[in-house]
Amino acid sequence: MKNSHSQYMYIKWALTLIYVLTQSIHLSFSQTSNGMTVKSRRAGQILADASGNEVIGKNDSFQTIETNFPHDQVVWIKKNNKWAFFDLKGTALTPFIFDKMYPANLASYDPSEWGKKDYRWFYKGLTVVEHDTQFAVLNEKMEYAIPWKTYQWISPMSTGGLMIVKQNNKYGLLNHQLKLIQPVVFDTISNYPAKYYFHEQNSPTFWAKKNDKYYILDTLGNWLDSVVYDNITILQANYYLVTKDGNSWRLDRNGVKVVENFTIIRDDEDYCIAQKDSRVGLVEWSGEIVLSFEYEDINCEHLGNFFVKKDGKWGVVNEDNQQLIPCQYDYIAYAWDNHDNNPERNYIVVQNDKFGKVSTAQEIDSLGNIKVTMKEIFPCIYDGITTWVEYGPEGHYVMLDGKMGLIDYKGNIQIPIQYKKVSHLFETDWAIIFDKGKMRLYNIRSNSFVLPLAYDYIFVDRDYSIIETGQKGFNKHKPTRIITYRNGLVNILNKKGNVIQSNVPKDEIKRRFRIDIDAYQYTDCSYALSLMKHNSTYLIPDCLIDILKKHNVPATYVYYNMTQDN
Repeated sequence: MKNSHSQYMYIKWALTLIYVLTQSIHLSFSQTSNGMTVKSRRAGQILADASGNEVIGKNDSFQTIETNFPHDQVVWIKKNNKWAFFDLKGTALTPFIFDKMYPANLASYDPSEWGKKDYRWFYKGLTVVEHDTQFAVLNEKMEYAIPWKTYQWISPMSTGGLMIVKQNNKYGLLNHQLKLIQPVVFDTISNYPAKYYFHEQNSPTFWAKKNDKYYILDTLGNWLDSVVYDNITILQANYYLVTKDGNSWRLDRNGVKVVENFTIIRDDEDYCIAQKDSRVGLVEWSGEIVLSFEYEDINCEHLGNFFVKKDGKWGVVNEDNQQLIPCQYDYIAYAWDNHDNNPERNYIVVQNDKFGKVSTAQEIDSLGNIKVTMKEIFPCIYDGITTWVEYGPEGHYVMLDGKMGLIDYKGNIQIPIQYKKVSHLFETDWAIIFDKGKMRLYNIRSNSFVLPLAYDYIFVDRDYSIIETGQKGFNKHKPTRIITYRNGLVNILNKKGNVIQSNVPKDEIKRRFRIDIDAYQYTDCSYALSLMKHNSTYLIPDCLIDILKKHNVPATYVYYNMTQDN
């Protein structure tokens, strides 16, 4: 998205600057606890002692040198894209044969500790290594405690000193004494926590599946509660949601049942959706009720408010259960505009199978009371819409009667809604218009066409320096060129649309602009189209169906649907 893209570009620019400044000097990357330092030089990296003497790398060139002091008193070194272990005197302890090493992460699984890391290369005297998709276990003497090909896969070691092993497509648990605590008979064993990427810690217990039944295993791999469950779902905050004989309840990750007078249905953002007496409410992980049990369904809105369903329709409330948008819509999605430091929240809504947009704002009166107002930004008239235009102008792609166009955030038309496909060009005022198998160039700012609808191919060549360096703005020394192709002829135009070179050979175009005109194939599919939500009458083009099938996504993905992922 826009913000993450900008942050990424800034980081990339900063790293590029650091690289340039350090080409001819040593740069200390890590100061170890025993005074040893990893430094970078043009030829590669070295390890120096506290006096600055080069211990490793003086007479050789290494791509990367990594240390893990004070926990591990060995060095992990990369050369020719392979890794090896060295001691602190610079002696190779293994050949350069490893592709990866899998440390144990001993950070706490407790939610308050999320984000912390405590990696140990050798834990309980062992580490897991990989070579050409094969796995083995080394001890601190650099001997193979478990040789290659013994198992198909070996997991990093857990806090209890256990490794998940795979053999003949079945899973078991092996402890650090190399004893199988659980036989290799399970369809799945995992101690992976919640589904969100920032919860990286392994939990202290494991869940296992065999013959469509589920088990919970403790830190040492033993069957925790002697209960065989019908289903297990891993919730955020490292809770289990277990089901048996049609009943569901929560367990903490130590396997202890959480006593509560409602049933957790699922997790959503930082909360749980719970059910009581056929009604749904929202609760904290602690069990504290946030929204009372008065709704048919609840989805979190990601920015502090909540989508709620009553009488078959959706609306929005805040954490005080104050109504922001009445429950009168078939669908609501957050519109990603003006959300930074802005009290207004904008939403895409659906009524009568058509898309529109509304806004909410909070005002504080003279008595300190908060008043919430809702206003319609544009009515529900569109057959399809995107919630934003990625890397594009501030607006939405929309569809009406099978045609595509572009509107701004307030609903004003920027590109007429009468074309097969519209594709905005990054950081410009231009868009490529596709219709009737042809292309044309459109200027959004002047609402005018630069080129007619007559071309088999159009390519605009600009210096996208924001992508390369993170600095906004383009290289003024590189002029914009427009390459057009029709009737078998290639022309090069300036940004005003005037021809500056005609009948250009295709191989010259390929060499100068790195594009292959003959490889281009027209399709009405686009990235914007795949991001768009459509109403139930929309006919999905075959090319988009093929894309969805390729990624194993159901075709109904392109239709609006209130799910917990909204």
